[in-house]
Amino acid sequence: MTDPTTAPVNESSQIDELTRQLLSSTEKKQLQTIPELVAIGETGLEVLSNYLKERQTTPANIVTGLVYQALYDANTDNTKEFLQSNFPTGIVPLQSEQGLDYTSLQQLL
Repeated sequence: MTDPTTAPVNESSQIDELTRQLLSSTEKKQLQTIPELVAIGETGLEVLSNYLKERQTTPANIVTGLVYQALYDANTDNTKEFLQSNFPTGIVPLQSEQGLDYTSLQQLL
C-alpha cells in the first residue's frame, strides 16, 4: 500500500527527472522520455506542451515532431486547445518560395 503523503512527492520527483531528461539529454533519451511523460497524464502532457512551446521558433526535428504527435494523439481538451492556438498548421511551416498555400493539402493528409 502506498503512503498517500509520499505519493505526490514521488510523482513530482519523477516529473522533475523526466523534464530534465527531455531538456538536456541525448536525442535517444529524449525520445524515450516522451511516452513516459504521456503515461503520467495531464501533468506530463503539460511538460510536453511547455517543451513544444519553448521550441516554437526553432526548426522542427524528430523530438519536436514526436512531442507534437504525442500531444495530438492524447486528444484531451487541453492538448487540442494548445495545439490549435499555438500550432494551427502543425510544427512545419507550410510556406512556398512560389507563394503557394499548402494548408489545404496538409489538411487532406
